[in-house]
Amino acid sequence: MNKNKIMLSFVSGALLLLSGCGSDSTTTGVTIPVAQGTAFYVDSAIEGVTVECSASPSVTKSDGAFSFEAGSECQFKVGTVLLRTEGGLTEGKYVFEDNVRTAQFLQTLDVDGNPENGITILPETAVVLAEMGIATVPQSDVVLAEIEEAMDHAEIGYDGRYKTSVEAQAHMEASYEIYFGQPLYPDAPDVPNTPDVPNAPDVPNTPEVPRI
Repeated sequence: MNKNKIMLSFVSGALLLLSGCGSDSTTTGVTIPVAQGTAFYVDSAIEGVTVECSASPSVTKSDGAFSFEAGSECQFKVGTVLLRTEGGLTEGKYVFEDNVRTAQFLQTLDVDGNPENGITILPETAVVLAEMGIATVPQSDVVLAEIEEAMDHAEIGYDGRYKTSVEAQAHMEASYEIYFGQPLYPDAPDVPNTPDVPNAPDVPNTPEVPRI
């Protein structure tokens, strides 16, 4: 009888032990939080651009700040228009828009047409671009001028203007020096001054031919 009680106790203990092990296996799937960071999208600070780094996109703030997950690759968009893709982000990094066409596009979309005080993209801009069928960054000045006209007619508070590639480039280079303290293109060769062309020698007056 004692042997039976001992055996029953052993079996019961073993069952409890197995049950406990099963419970542990279902509670060990702890989600490890992903490291979050903040970086900045600039050519002047760019506000209103959607940044998709994970399932939870963020929108750039007035200083260009956006959130990202460590190790993720981020896509920068206005509506469905992809501006750029960026990886290797670190805390406090400045993502500088160094593509002239993209910078020209953003500066044209800027709400007040003055990128010197920052570039602000209105939320309604995405709707205007979609209605125009704009799916990529425009590579034509004609298209950019049409976008400006459509933005004006949309009556969404837009007071910007079309920017030429020359204007966009000049602003981009000036902004880069402000943010990074060096030229955007440090290895660009200096254009030598055109040498002065000496004055052409005076041509003596043709002597008069005496009349016969």
